[in-house]
Amino acid sequence: MLDSLYLAYPLVDLSVRFEGRFPLRAGESRVVSDVRAVAGGSANTILMAARLGGRIAPYGAVGSDLFGRLILDTYTDEGVVADYLSVVPELETPKVIIPLDADGEHGFLSMVSGSYGPLDRLEQAVKRSRSIIVTGYQLYERASREAARREMMLAREHHRKIFLDPGPLFMALSPEERRALLAQADVVLCNESEAQALTGESVSEAAARQMRQMTDALLVLKAGAEGCCALDGGKLRWFPGFSVECVDTTGAGDVFLAGFLLGYLRGWPLEETMELANAAGAATAAKLGCGSDVPTAQEVVSLLRRRETFTQYGELPL
Repeated sequence: MLDSLYLAYPLVDLSVRFEGRFPLRAGESRVVSDVRAVAGGSANTILMAARLGGRIAPYGAVGSDLFGRLILDTYTDEGVVADYLSVVPELETPKVIIPLDADGEHGFLSMVSGSYGPLDRLEQAVKRSRSIIVTGYQLYERASREAARREMMLAREHHRKIFLDPGPLFMALSPEERRALLAQADVVLCNESEAQALTGESVSEAAARQMRQMTDALLVLKAGAEGCCALDGGKLRWFPGFSVECVDTTGAGDVFLAGFLLGYLRGWPLEETMELANAAGAATAAKLGCGSDVPTAQEVVSLLRRRETFTQYGELPL
């Protein structure tokens, strides 16, 4: 049984670390040390889960180009179940350019078009999984939105959990569409800026309570280095983050999702689920790169050992 199914356009992240800080202005020249190409996007969550002993399967298509081969080789090397990945020869594998400044802050220049490939095995994949992951990126284009809706319908039909990560593109949907999607989720995870965009509230606690009017899901609001808060029913709780020297924040939220999903599906107490998620996100921010550069289980556990209350080491692949 898979822990989760991730229907998404497989893509490659091209990280460009430049000297100085944002903003970048037209005509300005900056020095870069290198350009890194790694499996990115959904791969951040999928690979982190694999390193923590979980099994999240990607569903989508890559091109027969160099970047498609990079993604397939990465999943093979990491032992990821790639049964639902297709190769479409005429497809250009999507890419995201990530400018990264000296403070570890980043931006995105994204190709949002891609392909899921044949969807004839989607129901089989959903039935094989304990949950599905849906993000705002899947909901941006009409064709991908219809596929995501079909996946959510199958998840409901087969009693699978739905994890919804709205992301920045979720606001492109109409208010009615947003409410309908939020209402279907079992867990909703978003960061502070996304929660503010959805509710108009700049304080996490107020945003969470405003979101409660839109969905009965477990609400998780990520607050970066400060940690996260959760609204479970009517009970709001804060879970502190881990203090690390920030090198690169790219993918920290994706990796947080992997840690949270695995703890949640394993039936861990909420405290330890959040500890794992926060530690995974912090370990990501403390190193350069994402995708195949996401933290190892040992790097995550080195942070968890700071908290004497964490007791789930035996369930992590050390």
